Amino acid sequence: MIFIKLKPFEIALFIGLFAAVLIGGANAQSQKLADSIVRLHVVANSDTDEDQALKLEVRDRVIEITSSLNMGSDAQHAQIVLRENVDEIETAVRQMVQEKGYDYPVTVTLGTENFDTRVYDTFSLPAGQYTSLRVTIGDGAGKNWWCVVFPPICMASCSEELTSQAMAVGLDEGDVALITGDNQIYVLKFKLLELVQSVKMMYNGK
Repeated sequence: MIFIKLKPFEIALFIGLFAAVLIGGANAQSQKLADSIVRLHVVANSDTDEDQALKLEVRDRVIEITSSLNMGSDAQHAQIVLRENVDEIETAVRQMVQEKGYDYPVTVTLGTENFDTRVYDTFSLPAGQYTSLRVTIGDGAGKNWWCVVFPPICMASCSEELTSQAMAVGLDEGDVALITGDNQIYVLKFKLLELVQSVKMMYNGK
């Protein structure tokens, strides 16, 4: 067996190149995934127990409404359908909030937002910019609740169900592996992406 002794700078260069390849691949896969998903973002009025409980009821109402919409088989069509129904979703949620005895205003918008890496019960999503259906209750000063409105994987009870729902709307095996963790290399890619994101935030003074 032949061993090659590398100098410190050569080791650092090798590690840098290896990381660059991983990050490049991770960025491409993550962007493809982000383009295939519409996130759900519910912001509570405050962090009181009552407002946090209301936030979860609003979440359930939004999921109930969106589940009844025919959002098609790709994120682009889903965005069109959601945009066409934003006013109806807002009205329905506002009525529910009033029925619960609150006079909070409710705002529903569809746009892009930056998300940190999020780990849910049955899946995880890398940090990045996603199209998001954002529901703000009252002052919007409380803790957030994030999930995915398209494909409808928020309530998937197991990995098999999630995989079936995700692939039914066009996500491929690489996308599914990225969100379910079936391919452990993505654990390292997540960490590298988070490191890059942290450096960018430091550089931008955020």
